[in-house]
Amino acid sequence: MEQYFINDIFRVPIYRTKLSLDVEQLEKFCIRHMQFDNGVIQTNAGGYHSQNLDKSDKTLEPLINKIEEHSNEFIQAINENNKQVLDNVWFNVNYFGNANYSHSHPKASVSGCYYVKTPSNSGNIRFEHPAKEVLGWYNSNTPVNKWNYYNAPECDFEPKENDLFLFPSWVMHNVFPNMNRDKERISIAFNTICTK
Repeated sequence: MEQYFINDIFRVPIYRTKLSLDVEQLEKFCIRHMQFDNGVIQTNAGGYHSQNLDKSDKTLEPLINKIEEHSNEFIQAINENNKQVLDNVWFNVNYFGNANYSHSHPKASVSGCYYVKTPSNSGNIRFEHPAKEVLGWYNSNTPVNKWNYYNAPECDFEPKENDLFLFPSWVMHNVFPNMNRDKERISIAFNTICTK
């Protein structure tokens, strides 16, 4: 049989790392903040979505430093020397049944999510293939026996506390409903931009 190679020519990078920040302090920060910020409706299906947070708040400083550090590591792998700085940051609190609709983050470079509180069964984050509609071809013309990197329209991750996810801002993503009846999921989302 002739030798062959499959060249993976297009890829979607999803960066994941475990931080060691004080999640209890960040949880308290979020709960306090909800007392004076009515929040906004964005991609949240129920739950609470804060307005943009004050980036100069000292409680957020350790997290912001890590976001910028890891965003710059990430961008080196995909776009070389484009220095990243935090543009905006907000948080979501999802109670039982609350989720986040599919969306992307226009006008940003890197987007991400840091998980403060993730009780059991509180919902995965799902990333969508950029050609998701085209992948329907596999079902109609060549039935899928096993999902893999070439034919899967989505990829799910189960986040844990202190996990930091980074991804290109154009990647469509959504968050599954929190099915934990007793505890909320708290995450802090953000965008970075290039300073050149």
